[in-house]
Amino acid sequence: MEREARCQGVILKDDCILVLRQYNYKRKEEYWMLPGGELEQGESEEECVFREIKEETGLEIEIKEVLFDEKENRRDEYKRYITFLWTPIEGSVEAPGSETVSHRKILD
Repeated sequence: MEREARCQGVILKDDCILVLRQYNYKRKEEYWMLPGGELEQGESEEECVFREIKEETGLEIEIKEVLFDEKENRRDEYKRYITFLWTPIEGSVEAPGSETVSHRKILD
C-alpha cells in the first residue's frame, strides 16, 4: 500500500541528532528512524510533524525550516518524505512515546 507522505523531523541538540530505535514485529527487524509519521487526511505537514514528534518523543517543538521534500524512491511505501529541522521548546521533557501502530514499538 502506497502512502501519501511521511513528515519527519531532525532535531539538533548539543551537536547530536535524535533518532528512534524501533522494532517491527511483522518484519522481525530492528531499525533506526527519525521521529515522524504519516500525514493524515486534512492535516497540514506542520501539524503532522508536531503531532508525531509529541507522540513519539514527548517533546514540544518549534519548526525552523524544511530541510528536504523528496519524492518517492521506488523502494518505500511513501510517495514523499518531508523532513523538517526543529528544536525542542525549553522545558519540554523528552520521553519515548507509545507507537500507535500495533506491529511497531519504539525501543529507545
